[in-house]
Amino acid sequence: MAEPFAPFGHVVTALVTPFAGPEAQVDYTGLARLIEHLRGKTDSIVLLGTTGEGPTVTPEERTELIRRARELTAAAGMKLIVNVGTNDTRTSVKNAAEAKELGADGVMVVMPYYNKPGPPGQYAHFRAVAEAAGELPVLIYNIPGRTGRIIDLDTLIRLVREVENIVAVKEASGSLDYASQLISALGTSHFALYAGDDSLTLPVLAVGGVGVVSVASHLIGDRLLEMCRAYLASDTGQAARIHQTYLPLMKALFVDTNPIPVKAALSMLGLIEDRLRLPLYSLPEEKRAELSLAMEQAGILER
Repeated sequence: MAEPFAPFGHVVTALVTPFAGPEAQVDYTGLARLIEHLRGKTDSIVLLGTTGEGPTVTPEERTELIRRARELTAAAGMKLIVNVGTNDTRTSVKNAAEAKELGADGVMVVMPYYNKPGPPGQYAHFRAVAEAAGELPVLIYNIPGRTGRIIDLDTLIRLVREVENIVAVKEASGSLDYASQLISALGTSHFALYAGDDSLTLPVLAVGGVGVVSVASHLIGDRLLEMCRAYLASDTGQAARIHQTYLPLMKALFVDTNPIPVKAALSMLGLIEDRLRLPLYSLPEEKRAELSLAMEQAGILER
Protein backbone atom coordinates (compact mmCIF):
# COMPACT_ATOMS: atom_id res chain seq x y z
CA MET A 1 0.00 0.00 0.00
CA ALA A 2 1.31 3.48 -0.89
CA GLU A 3 2.48 5.66 1.97
CA PRO A 4 -0.25 8.23 2.79
CA PHE A 5 0.35 11.94 2.29
CA ALA A 6 1.68 13.10 5.67
CA PRO A 7 3.64 16.35 5.29
CA PHE A 8 4.61 16.43 8.97
CA GLY A 9 4.86 12.69 9.56
CA HIS A 10 2.45 10.76 11.75
CA VAL A 11 3.21 12.01 15.27
CA VAL A 12 3.65 15.73 15.83
CA THR A 13 4.44 16.81 19.39
CA ALA A 14 2.76 20.01 20.57
CA LEU A 15 5.82 21.03 22.56
CA VAL A 16 5.67 22.67 25.98
CA THR A 17 7.77 25.78 26.50
CA PRO A 18 10.03 25.08 29.50
CA PHE A 19 10.22 27.86 32.08
CA ALA A 20 12.51 28.05 35.10
CA GLY A 21 12.90 30.01 38.32
CA PRO A 22 10.38 32.07 40.29
CA GLU A 23 10.02 34.52 37.39
CA ALA A 24 9.28 31.69 34.92
CA GLN A 25 12.02 32.66 32.49
CA VAL A 26 12.35 30.66 29.27
CA ASP A 27 14.56 27.66 30.03
CA TYR A 28 16.64 27.13 26.90
CA THR A 29 18.64 24.34 28.54
CA GLY A 30 15.36 22.58 29.30
CA LEU A 31 14.29 23.09 25.68
CA ALA A 32 17.41 21.30 24.46
CA ARG A 33 16.92 18.48 26.98
CA LEU A 34 13.29 18.06 25.99
CA ILE A 35 13.94 17.93 22.25
CA GLU A 36 16.71 15.39 22.81
CA HIS A 37 14.28 13.34 24.92
CA LEU A 38 11.91 13.31 21.92
CA ARG A 39 14.55 12.15 19.42
CA GLY A 40 13.15 9.15 17.55
CA LYS A 41 9.77 9.49 19.30
CA THR A 42 8.18 12.18 17.15
CA ASP A 43 8.31 13.20 13.50
CA SER A 44 7.79 16.93 14.09
CA ILE A 45 7.19 19.43 16.83
CA VAL A 46 4.84 22.41 17.02
CA LEU A 47 6.44 25.33 18.80
CA LEU A 48 4.48 28.06 20.62
CA GLY A 49 1.04 26.52 20.28
CA THR A 50 -1.57 25.99 22.98
CA THR A 51 0.65 23.51 24.81
CA GLY A 52 3.59 25.88 24.41
CA GLU A 53 1.78 28.77 26.16
CA GLY A 54 2.38 30.85 23.04
CA PRO A 55 0.24 33.84 24.08
CA THR A 56 2.44 34.42 27.15
CA VAL A 57 5.73 34.54 25.21
CA THR A 58 7.18 37.93 24.25
CA PRO A 59 8.19 38.71 20.66
CA GLU A 60 11.87 38.62 21.65
CA GLU A 61 11.49 35.26 23.38
CA ARG A 62 9.56 33.98 20.39
CA THR A 63 12.38 34.80 17.98
CA GLU A 64 15.00 33.17 20.20
CA LEU A 65 12.88 30.08 20.76
CA ILE A 66 12.42 29.60 17.02
CA ARG A 67 16.15 30.05 16.38
CA ARG A 68 17.18 27.55 19.02
CA ALA A 69 14.45 25.05 18.20
CA ARG A 70 15.43 25.19 14.51
CA GLU A 71 18.98 24.11 15.38
CA LEU A 72 17.88 21.44 17.85
CA THR A 73 15.18 19.84 15.70
CA ALA A 74 17.42 19.78 12.64
CA ALA A 75 20.08 17.94 14.65
CA ALA A 76 17.45 15.49 15.96
CA GLY A 77 15.93 14.80 12.53
CA MET A 78 12.56 16.41 13.26
CA LYS A 79 10.54 18.98 11.37
CA LEU A 80 9.78 22.30 13.06
CA ILE A 81 6.30 23.75 12.76
CA VAL A 82 5.82 27.19 14.31
CA ASN A 83 2.40 28.31 15.49
CA VAL A 84 1.97 31.79 13.99
CA GLY A 85 -1.75 32.26 14.53
CA THR A 86 -3.24 34.97 16.73
CA ASN A 87 -6.58 36.78 16.67
CA ASP A 88 -4.99 39.62 14.68
CA THR A 89 -4.28 39.01 11.01
CA ARG A 90 -1.46 41.56 10.78
CA THR A 91 0.39 39.98 13.70
CA SER A 92 -0.18 36.50 12.32
CA VAL A 93 1.18 37.55 8.91
CA LYS A 94 4.25 39.05 10.60
CA ASN A 95 4.77 35.85 12.61
CA ALA A 96 4.51 33.72 9.47
CA ALA A 97 7.09 35.82 7.65
CA GLU A 98 9.45 35.53 10.63
CA ALA A 99 9.00 31.76 10.85
CA LYS A 100 9.87 31.46 7.17
CA GLU A 101 12.93 33.67 7.57
CA LEU A 102 14.17 31.67 10.56
CA GLY A 103 13.97 28.36 8.72
CA ALA A 104 10.79 26.69 9.97
CA ASP A 105 9.54 23.66 8.04
CA GLY A 106 5.91 24.70 8.34
CA VAL A 107 3.47 26.95 10.17
CA MET A 108 0.32 26.33 12.16
CA VAL A 109 -2.52 28.84 12.10
CA VAL A 110 -5.31 28.73 14.68
CA MET A 111 -8.84 29.99 14.13
CA PRO A 112 -8.81 33.61 15.39
CA TYR A 113 -9.95 33.48 19.00
CA TYR A 114 -12.03 35.99 20.96
CA ASN A 115 -13.17 38.06 17.97
CA LYS A 116 -14.79 34.95 16.36
CA PRO A 117 -14.94 35.93 12.66
CA GLY A 118 -17.51 34.39 10.35
CA PRO A 119 -16.67 32.66 7.04
CA PRO A 120 -15.54 35.76 5.09
CA GLY A 121 -13.12 36.79 7.83
CA GLN A 122 -11.91 33.22 8.29
CA TYR A 123 -11.13 32.86 4.61
CA ALA A 124 -9.31 36.19 4.36
CA HIS A 125 -7.32 35.54 7.55
CA PHE A 126 -6.08 32.07 6.65
CA ARG A 127 -5.31 33.05 3.06
CA ALA A 128 -3.28 36.09 4.12
CA VAL A 129 -1.21 34.09 6.59
CA ALA A 130 -0.63 31.26 4.11
CA GLU A 131 0.59 33.75 1.51
CA ALA A 132 2.99 35.28 4.05
CA ALA A 133 4.39 31.80 4.72
CA GLY A 134 5.47 31.52 1.07
CA GLU A 135 6.30 27.94 0.13
CA LEU A 136 6.00 26.63 3.70
CA PRO A 137 3.21 24.08 4.24
CA VAL A 138 0.38 25.34 6.44
CA LEU A 139 -1.41 23.37 9.15
CA ILE A 140 -4.77 24.92 10.04
CA TYR A 141 -5.85 24.41 13.65
CA ASN A 142 -9.55 23.93 14.40
CA ILE A 143 -10.22 24.03 18.15
CA PRO A 144 -13.58 25.66 18.92
CA GLY A 145 -13.28 24.85 22.62
CA ARG A 146 -10.42 27.37 22.80
CA THR A 147 -11.42 29.86 20.11
CA GLY A 148 -15.17 30.10 20.67
CA ARG A 149 -16.06 29.24 17.07
CA ILE A 150 -15.58 26.29 14.76
CA ILE A 151 -13.98 26.90 11.37
CA ASP A 152 -16.76 26.85 8.81
CA LEU A 153 -16.52 23.51 7.01
CA ASP A 154 -17.20 24.85 3.49
CA THR A 155 -14.69 27.67 4.05
CA LEU A 156 -12.02 25.23 5.16
CA ILE A 157 -12.64 23.01 2.13
CA ARG A 158 -12.42 26.05 -0.14
CA LEU A 159 -9.13 27.15 1.44
CA VAL A 160 -7.50 23.75 0.92
CA ARG A 161 -8.68 23.68 -2.69
CA GLU A 162 -7.66 27.23 -3.55
CA VAL A 163 -4.49 27.89 -1.51
CA GLU A 164 -1.72 25.54 -2.60
CA ASN A 165 0.32 25.50 0.61
CA ILE A 166 -2.64 24.84 2.95
CA VAL A 167 -2.13 21.10 3.13
CA ALA A 168 -3.26 19.89 6.55
CA VAL A 169 -5.69 20.39 9.41
CA LYS A 170 -5.29 19.73 13.12
CA GLU A 171 -8.87 18.76 13.94
CA ALA A 172 -9.70 19.29 17.62
CA SER A 173 -13.45 19.87 17.51
CA GLY A 174 -14.06 16.32 18.70
CA SER A 175 -16.45 15.71 15.80
CA LEU A 176 -15.76 12.65 13.69
CA ASP A 177 -18.54 13.83 11.37
CA TYR A 178 -16.58 17.03 10.68
CA ALA A 179 -13.39 15.04 10.13
CA SER A 180 -15.18 12.58 7.84
CA GLN A 181 -16.68 15.36 5.75
CA LEU A 182 -13.24 16.93 5.26
CA ILE A 183 -11.82 13.63 4.00
CA SER A 184 -14.86 13.00 1.81
CA ALA A 185 -14.51 16.42 0.15
CA LEU A 186 -10.71 16.64 -0.10
CA GLY A 187 -9.43 13.07 -0.33
CA THR A 188 -6.04 12.10 1.04
CA SER A 189 -3.62 12.45 -1.88
CA HIS A 190 -2.74 16.12 -1.20
CA PHE A 191 -4.44 16.76 2.14
CA ALA A 192 -3.63 15.42 5.60
CA LEU A 193 -5.95 15.26 8.58
CA TYR A 194 -4.35 15.12 12.03
CA ALA A 195 -6.22 14.38 15.23
CA GLY A 196 -6.00 17.23 17.73
CA ASP A 197 -6.94 15.01 20.67
CA ASP A 198 -4.73 12.07 21.68
CA SER A 199 -7.67 9.89 22.67
CA LEU A 200 -9.24 10.30 19.20
CA THR A 201 -6.12 9.41 17.22
CA LEU A 202 -7.27 5.90 16.35
CA PRO A 203 -10.82 6.97 15.37
CA VAL A 204 -9.39 9.76 13.22
CA LEU A 205 -7.09 7.26 11.49
CA ALA A 206 -10.16 5.14 10.84
CA VAL A 207 -11.91 7.95 8.92
CA GLY A 208 -8.83 8.73 6.80
CA GLY A 209 -6.48 10.70 9.04
CA VAL A 210 -2.71 10.20 9.07
CA GLY A 211 -1.76 10.89 12.67
CA VAL A 212 -1.96 13.21 15.63
CA VAL A 213 -0.72 16.52 16.95
CA SER A 214 -0.09 15.19 20.40
CA VAL A 215 0.43 16.12 24.03
CA ALA A 216 0.89 12.52 25.19
CA SER A 217 3.82 12.08 22.81
CA HIS A 218 5.97 13.91 25.36
CA LEU A 219 5.68 10.64 27.31
CA ILE A 220 4.73 7.91 24.82
CA GLY A 221 5.65 9.23 21.39
CA ASP A 222 7.26 5.95 20.38
CA ARG A 223 4.08 4.03 21.18
CA LEU A 224 1.91 6.51 19.29
CA LEU A 225 4.19 6.14 16.27
CA GLU A 226 3.82 2.37 16.59
CA MET A 227 0.03 2.68 16.78
CA CYS A 228 -0.18 4.87 13.68
CA ARG A 229 2.15 2.65 11.68
CA ALA A 230 0.29 -0.49 12.77
CA TYR A 231 -3.06 0.93 11.71
CA LEU A 232 -1.75 2.19 8.37
CA ALA A 233 -0.23 -1.26 7.78
CA SER A 234 -3.70 -2.79 8.38
CA ASP A 235 -2.73 -4.27 11.75
CA THR A 236 -5.81 -2.83 13.40
CA GLY A 237 -5.67 -5.28 16.30
CA GLN A 238 -2.23 -4.05 17.41
CA ALA A 239 -3.28 -0.43 16.95
CA ALA A 240 -6.35 -1.01 19.13
CA ARG A 241 -4.27 -2.68 21.84
CA ILE A 242 -1.91 0.28 22.04
CA HIS A 243 -4.86 2.68 22.10
CA GLN A 244 -6.53 0.84 24.97
CA THR A 245 -3.29 0.48 26.93
CA TYR A 246 -2.54 4.19 26.94
CA LEU A 247 -6.05 5.66 26.90
CA PRO A 248 -6.09 6.18 30.72
CA LEU A 249 -2.84 8.14 30.48
CA MET A 250 -4.16 10.22 27.58
CA LYS A 251 -7.21 11.13 29.66
CA ALA A 252 -5.14 11.84 32.77
CA LEU A 253 -3.10 14.40 30.83
CA PHE A 254 -6.27 16.47 30.62
CA VAL A 255 -7.40 16.37 34.27
CA ASP A 256 -6.76 20.12 34.22
CA THR A 257 -6.23 22.74 31.55
CA ASN A 258 -3.50 21.80 29.07
CA PRO A 259 -0.48 22.15 29.50
CA ILE A 260 -0.76 22.06 33.30
CA PRO A 261 -0.78 18.23 33.61
CA VAL A 262 1.89 17.49 30.99
CA LYS A 263 4.27 19.98 32.60
CA ALA A 264 3.68 18.25 35.93
CA ALA A 265 4.39 14.89 34.28
CA LEU A 266 7.60 16.10 32.67
CA SER A 267 8.76 17.55 35.97
CA MET A 268 8.12 14.18 37.67
CA LEU A 269 10.50 12.68 35.10
CA GLY A 270 13.11 15.34 35.83
CA LEU A 271 13.05 16.81 32.34
CA ILE A 272 11.85 20.36 33.13
CA GLU A 273 10.71 22.47 36.06
CA ASP A 274 7.01 22.55 36.84
CA ARG A 275 6.66 26.22 35.93
CA LEU A 276 3.85 27.93 34.06
CA ARG A 277 3.01 31.55 33.39
CA LEU A 278 -0.14 33.07 34.80
CA PRO A 279 -3.02 32.70 34.37
CA LEU A 280 -2.00 29.02 34.37
CA TYR A 281 -0.80 27.35 37.57
CA SER A 282 0.83 24.15 38.84
CA LEU A 283 -1.31 21.03 39.01
CA PRO A 284 -3.20 20.72 42.36
CA GLU A 285 -2.05 17.84 44.57
CA GLU A 286 -5.20 15.70 44.25
CA LYS A 287 -4.94 15.83 40.46
CA ARG A 288 -1.19 15.24 40.62
CA ALA A 289 -1.87 11.97 42.46
CA GLU A 290 -4.30 10.92 39.71
CA LEU A 291 -1.77 11.74 37.00
CA SER A 292 1.14 10.00 38.73
CA LEU A 293 -0.98 6.85 39.17
CA ALA A 294 -1.79 6.83 35.44
CA MET A 295 1.91 7.26 34.67
CA GLU A 296 2.79 4.36 36.96
CA GLN A 297 0.16 2.13 35.37
CA ALA A 298 1.51 3.01 31.93
CA GLY A 299 5.02 2.03 33.02
CA ILE A 300 6.41 5.54 32.66
CA LEU A 301 6.93 6.41 36.32
CA GLU A 302 8.22 4.11 39.03
CA ARG A 303 6.04 3.74 42.10
